[in-house]
Amino acid sequence: MASAPDLPPVPAAKSLDVAAYACSLLEAMQQQVEQERARIRIPRTKARMRPGPHMHVHAHPELVIQISGFSRLVMPEETLRLLPADLCVTPSGMPHLEQVGRYERQPFANMVFMYFHDRVGFHVAKAQPPADRPLIYRGSESIGPWSGRLGRFAEDVTEVFHHQRRAKAATIRNLVLAHLSSLLDAVARARPVSPAEPVKVARCKELVRGCLFDRGLSVKQLAEWLGCTADYLSHLFCTETGTPLITYIHQQRMRTARRLLEDPSLNISEVAWACGYADPGYFGRTFKRHTGHSPRAFRCLTATGML
Repeated sequence: MASAPDLPPVPAAKSLDVAAYACSLLEAMQQQVEQERARIRIPRTKARMRPGPHMHVHAHPELVIQISGFSRLVMPEETLRLLPADLCVTPSGMPHLEQVGRYERQPFANMVFMYFHDRVGFHVAKAQPPADRPLIYRGSESIGPWSGRLGRFAEDVTEVFHHQRRAKAATIRNLVLAHLSSLLDAVARARPVSPAEPVKVARCKELVRGCLFDRGLSVKQLAEWLGCTADYLSHLFCTETGTPLITYIHQQRMRTARRLLEDPSLNISEVAWACGYADPGYFGRTFKRHTGHSPRAFRCLTATGML
């Protein structure tokens, strides 16, 4: 693979249009893949929903493009090191710990596309000092019927990559190129953030949706990321949305939990972990308080069409 990948640098925050930048990055990545200058990385999946120490689990598939610096993805079965112009497809339920840093004197930056069942979320992440953990820098989302199809790609290409031994590198490359083209079309239709919504509220929502898996997610943590006090953020969020911030966090987690409980292959503990709950018992009590049903009863009712 040739060195010095030609990827567009991340603009300064004030001038960053996330959707426009995502489109330019996807176009550049198409060229990198076509010219065989991009490494396509896909982790093995035997340890799905089995997080190790300090690892977290996403309930949705993701596509990660490394822009600069490096990412070290520590997983139960392997460790992947992503360098600039590397592309990583991460299927849903894949436990990992992300460590980031500089590479060739350039700071860490990547772009993550998250395939939810009803939308595609995407954001630029940069390193947060002093621990150099990745933190969402700016994000947006695209809502439409293509969302589920894009998410299924991550699962399909993983299957081909690891289980169809006769598949040639060119087959994987063509699958990825087709996906990048579809993703580019979806991102071009991205929904802009409402101008009536304060920037801190919009950023707060992005952070919550992108970090539901994080067991440490709290009003205090969000306030630290956004550079304000917890009291100020709570007041601003509730004033602008009519919903307390802690309630919004629980609502988003419960929304994800309801969808995951429809998958009979996941047990209750796995659903809890994916939604950021270390204690399945606490998750069950919280779920019942929000929905009126225990997770097990909810699963039975949805399976029989009674919900």
